[in-house]
Amino acid sequence: MDERPRIALAQGEALPVARTGKRLLAFTVDQLIAWTLVVALGAAVSGALVAYVQSQVSDPVFWQDILRHAFSSAWPRLVAGHAEAAGEAALDTAVQDLVDKLLVPVLAGVAVIVLAVAFLPVVYQWAGLNWFGTTPGRLLAGVKVVRPPHPHDLPDRRPRRLPARHALVRSLIGPPLLVLGLLLAIPAGIGMAALGVTITGVLVLALGALLVCVGAWDPIHALTGPDPTRRTLHDRASGTLVVDLCRAEAARRLAGTAGAQMKGLAGGAVGQAGSRLAGLGAQARDSQAVQSAGARLAQARDSSAAQAAASRLAQARDSNAAQAAAARLAQARQSDAARRLGSRLRQAKNRLSPGDDAPR
Repeated sequence: MDERPRIALAQGEALPVARTGKRLLAFTVDQLIAWTLVVALGAAVSGALVAYVQSQVSDPVFWQDILRHAFSSAWPRLVAGHAEAAGEAALDTAVQDLVDKLLVPVLAGVAVIVLAVAFLPVVYQWAGLNWFGTTPGRLLAGVKVVRPPHPHDLPDRRPRRLPARHALVRSLIGPPLLVLGLLLAIPAGIGMAALGVTITGVLVLALGALLVCVGAWDPIHALTGPDPTRRTLHDRASGTLVVDLCRAEAARRLAGTAGAQMKGLAGGAVGQAGSRLAGLGAQARDSQAVQSAGARLAQARDSSAAQAAASRLAQARDSNAAQAAAARLAQARQSDAARRLGSRLRQAKNRLSPGDDAPR
């Protein structure tokens, strides 16, 4: 059962405090990388200095210039009869030229090496924490330096990387104290051994020894002490914690997230396909409805045309029947008139026949 305290991060997940073994692994790898850079830079600067000194010393023009300058500075005094002053002037000029052309570049190179030893590991830590959010050693060990967010901070405004100020404080305190203590204690001890004991030397040596003790004791006490969060001095000064990334848990979470995304994509695709099928079905239904409506309209038109034709035929039949009736009526009338006229003619003949009493 993992009893390590868990730290709530900005992503809404809680990660456990890093184990001591992982922190030591990350520290070792980062120190190896940082000091490899220091050694590489020191070797490059040292090689450049050695090549420069050799080129100057082996160049006859270099010595000719120094002798010419020394002779030109001593000549006026030599002409004035001050041979001793001329020799001193020549010697001082030659020494000054050697200092300017050889010692100053060598001291500048040594200063660059000292600054690299003192600050390159700090720059390495600061750049990794502030620019990338981690360092190669921590990335390899599976740990990360975090600053627990404030509860009132908005999730989208919580930094994923360590702020520059906190990264600088964390980088300056810790192993750099040990290095600075060694840089103070070793030269102070060598100087007092060669030149004698002085108050300044004792103070510098005491300060260096104190820094060495603090730089060495603090991580050991923090990683093996009773504090469950395992916060070192630089963690407390910068308000940071070192957490375990839990790669297996992160992989499972990533797989779950990927599965959820795939399900969402599949569901979206199915939904889109369903909506498209529904749209096609609706279109098919609309086309069927249009076709049925067209058929019904055609039927209606056909029935209307049939009714119109039937009515026209009935009208034609009625008109034909009326004409026939009229013709029959006219014939009947004509036959009646003919019969009446025939009867009248017969009556008139009867009246005009000889056997009647009418006068002749």
